[in-house]
Amino acid sequence: MILELQRIAVRNTYSIGRLSIDGHFFCHTLEPRAIDWTRETKTPGRTAIPEGRYAVRLDVVSPRYSRPGRYAWAKPYGGRLPRLVDVPHFEGVLIHVGNAPADTRGCILVGRNTVVGRVTESIATFHALMRRLHAAKTPIVIDIRKKV
Repeated sequence: MILELQRIAVRNTYSIGRLSIDGHFFCHTLEPRAIDWTRETKTPGRTAIPEGRYAVRLDVVSPRYSRPGRYAWAKPYGGRLPRLVDVPHFEGVLIHVGNAPADTRGCILVGRNTVVGRVTESIATFHALMRRLHAAKTPIVIDIRKKV
């Protein structure tokens, strides 16, 4: 399965993208601000990951999102969220639920971009994405592309 995240708007504190699955639009994404890695440096939690192709794993438990009594949306998955592998300058990059730039923590949020600088309907979108990912018949990869 190939996920493609095409960044379409990069602002001072966030980036909005379009996530496609096997060539078909699925949802919008919200990330921290994307930077030009040749001229800027990472600010932890406030910088989007570099463009590139990354494997996605579904078998690693997130310590944060597996806490009992919190993050009810992650409970059906036992805290096993989509994790991007071997991302330069980053560790523990996940695809997860959230609505605002402050929720990203360097990760990718999914939802609908119906409000400037935010995504909505994130929980429903995340569950739909997880159904698709768990049904994948081939290894999952994500291609992250810069704004054109």
